[in-house]
Amino acid sequence: MGTLDLNRVAIGMGKTIKLLLDLEPQINDRSDVYEHKEYLYFIAYVCRVSILDRIENNSWIRVTTPIIIPLDLYRARKETIFTGLILTVDKVKKLAHADFEISQNIESILEKGDFFYLIESIVPQIIKSQL
Repeated sequence: MGTLDLNRVAIGMGKTIKLLLDLEPQINDRSDVYEHKEYLYFIAYVCRVSILDRIENNSWIRVTTPIIIPLDLYRARKETIFTGLILTVDKVKKLAHADFEISQNIESILEKGDFFYLIESIVPQIIKSQL
């Protein structure tokens, strides 16, 4: 798959950044994290499936690999895989850190633990096919 997977990683990062930009202003404290936990779980699922799985399946992709992340039709960001992961995976973790249980569930999703498979069983196939 090669460069096709790298392109899909970039698109996954772009989608995740957009989701996080929509959510971030709404989270100020633990109660906000709890209120938006399903959305955070979904974003973590997107990170796992559209970013982390593809990176893991392509051993040639390194943290220093340059990537152009599409943000919308006219804008893109030049980053590396490492900075892209900070903008996506790390950001999800930081948003959820105020609630220990939700934070642990997000870690489980990102590590493809039991909670990942629970979320995967809930996400509709039409959504999965777009990731």
